[in-house]
Amino acid sequence: MDTTETTASDPAAQRLASEVADVEASIALVVSGVATEVTLTGLRFGPQLAADLKARAASEGVDLEASFWPEEDCCDLRVSRMGGRDDRGEAVATHV
Repeated sequence: MDTTETTASDPAAQRLASEVADVEASIALVVSGVATEVTLTGLRFGPQLAADLKARAASEGVDLEASFWPEEDCCDLRVSRMGGRDDRGEAVATHV
């Protein structure tokens, strides 16, 4: 069995692949300027994705921040421009 068949038949692998694609697309949206911030919710692999993709995102001026759901095995992942929030958590206007 090749890896394509394994991924297609393994729900966890499918979800991981989907979440990776969603995070990468969100990074691309923020980098392009189409969005200043994207929040992905209910990610099962969010903490791992944030850790794995943080350096690449940072090199493009994007920050990844995971926030965990209490009593759930999920998290939200905020994808935003670096320096895009003030001390109160309000969005700060940045010029591209």
